[in-house]
Amino acid sequence: MNMRIIGIDLAVSASHKAMILDPACNQFIGKQISFRSRPEDMERLLQRARKGAPANVPIIAILEATGMAWYPVGVYLQRQGVVVYRINGQKTKDFRHALWRHTSSDRIDSRVLARLYQIVPERLELCPLPNGELLSLQRACRSYARWREQDTAEQNRMKAIDQWAWDGLHKLVPNVAQPWMRRHWYNPWRVQEAGEAYLAEGWKAAAVKHPADISWIPRWMKRSRQMIDLYGNEEQIGYRVVPK
Repeated sequence: MNMRIIGIDLAVSASHKAMILDPACNQFIGKQISFRSRPEDMERLLQRARKGAPANVPIIAILEATGMAWYPVGVYLQRQGVVVYRINGQKTKDFRHALWRHTSSDRIDSRVLARLYQIVPERLELCPLPNGELLSLQRACRSYARWREQDTAEQNRMKAIDQWAWDGLHKLVPNVAQPWMRRHWYNPWRVQEAGEAYLAEGWKAAAVKHPADISWIPRWMKRSRQMIDLYGNEEQIGYRVVPK
C-alpha cells in the first residue's frame, strides 16, 4: 500500500505531536514530531512524510476533535492535498486502552491515531471544514448553550436559597413581583416593619408595567412572620437586600 499515514495528537496551547506510518512495511518512520499550527512547521511534517516515497504519494492525516485546534491544521493539510480525517476523542481513548492498558502518553496517542486507518477505516469521517459564516454560527450556538446552562444553574441556586430563606417563593410571590421583592423586601424583618398597607402601595407604584394585583401581599406578610418566628433573629440567616 503506497501511502503515508500521519497520526496527529493535537494540543490546545502546547505543541502538537505526530507519528508517520508507512503501511507498506507497517512501520513508523522516524521519531515523534512536535509542531505548531504554523505553515513552516506543517510543511516540515509533510516533507518528513514524503521522505523516501514517490513525489505524488498519497498522504492521509488523522486527528482528534480537540477544541478548535483541528481547524488550522486541517485547513492547511487539505490545501496541500492531504486527505484529513477527524475522530471523536473517546474512540481514540477506547482503542488505546484496549491495546496499552497502562500507558497514556502522547506517543501512544499519535501511534493509535495512525493505526486507526488500518484497523477501523469505516469508523473514520472526513474532516469537515466549515466556512467562516458556519463557524460563527457554531460559536454562537455554543455560547447560547453555555448561557442556558449558567442561567439554569443560577435559577436553581436562587430556588434553593428561596426555599430555606422563605420556604419557597413560587407559590407565594407572583413572578412579576419577585424582582421587586428580592431587591427591596427580601428581609422578612423589613417586611414586618413596613406593614401590609405600605407594601401594597409600594407594589402599586412599582408595577407600572403590570396589573397591580395586591391579593398576594397578606400571604407574604404571614410568611414573613413565620420566618421571623422560625429563625429568631436576622443574624441567624443573614438576609441581605440585593444591590442595585
